[in-house]
Amino acid sequence: RIPPEQHIAANPLAFAVFDQFPVSPGHTLVITRRIVRLLESRDLEVLHLIEANAASDGLQKSVAEFLSADRAARAPATNSHSWLELPDVSLRRSEELSQHTLPQQRLDALKAVEASENLKKDLDRIERSLSAAPKEDVLKAVAAQLRDAAGTVNSLRQKIRVLIDELRPAEQKAEELAAEISRLRHKCVDEQLTVDSNARICALAQRTQIAMRKFLHRATERKIDRLSEKITECFRYLLHKQRLISRVSIDPATFRISLFGESGELLPKERLSEGEKQIFAVSVLWGLSQSSARPLPTIIDTPMGRLDSAHRTQLVSRYFPHASHQVIILSTDTEIERTYFEQLEPFVSRAYHLQYDDIAKRTVVAEGYFW
Repeated sequence: RIPPEQHIAANPLAFAVFDQFPVSPGHTLVITRRIVRLLESRDLEVLHLIEANAASDGLQKSVAEFLSADRAARAPATNSHSWLELPDVSLRRSEELSQHTLPQQRLDALKAVEASENLKKDLDRIERSLSAAPKEDVLKAVAAQLRDAAGTVNSLRQKIRVLIDELRPAEQKAEELAAEISRLRHKCVDEQLTVDSNARICALAQRTQIAMRKFLHRATERKIDRLSEKITECFRYLLHKQRLISRVSIDPATFRISLFGESGELLPKERLSEGEKQIFAVSVLWGLSQSSARPLPTIIDTPMGRLDSAHRTQLVSRYFPHASHQVIILSTDTEIERTYFEQLEPFVSRAYHLQYDDIAKRTVVAEGYFW
């Protein structure tokens, strides 16, 4: 047997381990054997590293021998026995106790101590809280105040419920009044809009009337100017005396017709003969027909009663065939006689003879002219 003290002295590594991790002397042999096994594992890694770095065979052999001798020197003697001569089962149980059970129990003990300290602290805090609590008579006074306050709260709640019940009809009335106010506001706004709209319409109507009067005045001026030109053109075309009239003017306001001579002087209508006046009247009708935008039929009754032969020839050749698209001439046999009828016959569509029957006292219409 080697006493533990001698074995430790013979194994400096084991001694160093005990110095860092103090254990009982009985565990020295077990720890030493484990250290040797760790050294074997470490030495194998060193040899593999040397071989991987392509070291020479001699170097590898020398390092292997050195490491083997070092491990042998550090290993415990083969004839040594376990501490206290314990069997292997007891020794393993001892190792388990020293390595697992005892450290775990130590940790559990430390946790229990810590929990005990915490409980002590909690207990101290509770005791301080109890010592700071008010006395029983103070608590009774506070409880009485709480009861009084609870009664006051209940009374106030009852009053609130009563007030709420009274408030509901008032709220409903307020909503009805608000709706009525809104309706009246809308009505007022609508009425105001209607008034404003009527005012705008009136103003617009006034402006429209003014604009229409201006438009009518300007349109009348333009129409009158065109009508004056047409009457002048027709009058000069039908008149036998071509230089008697230079132009015809119509006043847009009074529609008074004025005649002007060749030199521009005003020519009174009294200077015209009866035939010229009749030609002028026909010219006015013809000018109105040409100025109109629509085709209008023309009916001429005894057109040549006061005309001389020259003016009759002018009417037959220049006016009757062109007076309108549809012309009806009511003539006697002395006005449109055979010569004039032959001139108009290319333009005549129908001719009728109105014969009065004295016996039947009625007019009979017969197709054909006098002859």
